Amino acid sequence: MLFKAGFTIDDLMIQLAPPCKTILVKCIWLDNDRECSELFQTSKSVMGICCSFNYNGVKDKLRIQGEQQGGMHYAYGAGQHAGLTVILNTQQLEYFAPVRPMYGIWAMFHDPEDYPDMGLQTALVEPRQLVTVMLEAQVVESLDDVRWISVENRQCWFDDEVAVVHSSPDYSYHTCITECRMKVLQEKCGCIPFFYPLFDESSHVCTLLDTDCLKRYRRKYLLS
Repeated sequence: MLFKAGFTIDDLMIQLAPPCKTILVKCIWLDNDRECSELFQTSKSVMGICCSFNYNGVKDKLRIQGEQQGGMHYAYGAGQHAGLTVILNTQQLEYFAPVRPMYGIWAMFHDPEDYPDMGLQTALVEPRQLVTVMLEAQVVESLDDVRWISVENRQCWFDDEVAVVHSSPDYSYHTCITECRMKVLQEKCGCIPFFYPLFDESSHVCTLLDTDCLKRYRRKYLLS
């Protein structure tokens, strides 16, 4: 009935998800008050529809009325005053049949170009609590001298050795695992869950009719 009315799965999930302008009460970046809409955009994650800061991965064309598309924001130092501070509205009165027995908002931390999938660093922001998260950057690079070693032995790829990836602008181990999970479901069930970016316009988004298949391959999907 919803499909006949012109609704898509994305439309439905956006309607059900709380809007970012409601969740984000106040934002401070580099010790200056900023409009949250200038810093955050709506995007998909394995947990559903999210409000993302500095996400530069593949974005589906989610139709969010009045939302701005901001660029990347860079910190020019370290410490609390050189980072991001956000006051959140956990909307306790809006909880109805929650998946997890708790109130709060999950925060996920990942590389800007990686899709926010499982296995990331997370923090639960509960009502009336202050949560401080310290992030450390680590860069790992390989010299061209290791190219002569087979991929099987070095257990890694250079960017120019892999095909174009779908879920991120650049290759990474995390992106590789994400796409593996997507391909497993595409091959076994003929669809991709709504929270993943689609491979192309012809990809089919899973619906309730695909639930049995998704359950059947859930273990393989989670362990892939």
